[in-house]
Amino acid sequence: MAWYQKKEEAYSVWTELRTADGLTYYYNTQTEETTWDRPTELQSEDDRSMAFDWVWAPHPELMFIPAHVTGSRGKWTLVEDERGDEHKVKTGTKMEPLKWSTLQRITPDLVLLDVMNDPLILHNLKKRFEDNKIYTQIGTILISINPYQWLPMYTKKIVLDYQAKLRDYKDVEPHVYIVADDAYKGLTFKAGESQAIIISGESGSGKTECTKQCLQYLAIIAGSVGGIESKVLQSNPILEGFGNAKTIRNNNSSRFGKYVEIYFTNNYELCGAHTSNYLLEKIRVVHQTPGERNFHFFYQLCAGADAKLKESLKLRSAEKHHYLNQSKDIHVEGMDDAAEFKEMHQALGQLDFSAQDVKGMMEVVAGIIHLGDMDFNQVGEKQCTVKTKNALTNAARLLQVDQKVLTHGLLFRTLKMRGQKPIDVGFSKEECQHSRDALAKFMYSYMFD
Repeated sequence: MAWYQKKEEAYSVWTELRTADGLTYYYNTQTEETTWDRPTELQSEDDRSMAFDWVWAPHPELMFIPAHVTGSRGKWTLVEDERGDEHKVKTGTKMEPLKWSTLQRITPDLVLLDVMNDPLILHNLKKRFEDNKIYTQIGTILISINPYQWLPMYTKKIVLDYQAKLRDYKDVEPHVYIVADDAYKGLTFKAGESQAIIISGESGSGKTECTKQCLQYLAIIAGSVGGIESKVLQSNPILEGFGNAKTIRNNNSSRFGKYVEIYFTNNYELCGAHTSNYLLEKIRVVHQTPGERNFHFFYQLCAGADAKLKESLKLRSAEKHHYLNQSKDIHVEGMDDAAEFKEMHQALGQLDFSAQDVKGMMEVVAGIIHLGDMDFNQVGEKQCTVKTKNALTNAARLLQVDQKVLTHGLLFRTLKMRGQKPIDVGFSKEECQHSRDALAKFMYSYMFD
């Protein structure tokens, strides 16, 4: 830096300051004016080199990028982004203007943005995400972006740290714990008035994890009666095992909606919970598209059952069962089905499911697997026989139904007319398969509910 630049800076009336959130702003000691923009007296050569008329240029992947217009070529307007790369925008496309200085102010609360528009919101979220800051607030609303990796931000120590700082009204980085804390305070400060937390988003956005972290926070800060908080948290692997599946967008996608009610005593201790399930994706039991899987527990059972249990259920590896191998996507990266089966078994025990209940659930799931292995021979226009006798025998035994009754139900429909004897009408092969699939979907849905 030249001597005259140092002298100019020394005699500047502007002072660089920072807000509590770490944002830089400038204060004029003579006029008491404040501004986010770096004053001319303090601008470096790099700052002055950016003194173009900047705009938000449309981008096919990032939606918008900050750029400045450099010229035109035929029907295209040429723009250059902050890295110096050139892009083409169709002439006549509306591009919102922006100040270069606004790009330098990344705020944890979007309410503090100079301009509330889509490009600047997306830019702020992107920059925070790149810094592993997956949470951003808009006032009392929290935006969460799924990082698709585990971040060390959900320990008991962090829970207690947030609780202490929020109790003392200190500034904290946005977190799902703030939402849970607001709800708990609303419950206690308003004499037991019920609170609601709404978690919404598209598939793969992280709704399940946000729900789990809210429950974890409440369980830790509120305490519980009779250790009920551990039971509330142990319900997660059970719901995920029976209701979650791998999709092309998410390896652990919830395939149902849920409404969770948390109950507290008059002393505001956790004393119970109830989960209502909605709209389970039953079709997944019998059919999966490429790149997806059936519900996790089917694979957990095949991978985690010991030799004695496998023999009792007559199960083979998941690759050999029709309801599990259609997509050829048997294994999920980063997921150990055998270990998940063990965790599921422990969770069922902690929630006081009896050994008989657990055995019954496993038999129903295994029975559904064998139903899927059943195939049919077409021996007439509307007449079929069961081709795979072993699958029929195993399904009937595990589901505890008479084999003849099950066979009849899959091969025929019975018409009943007043004053006449019932008439059996045979199914075609395709109709038999539909009948088999309908029975499998019904049983799984009934067990899940």
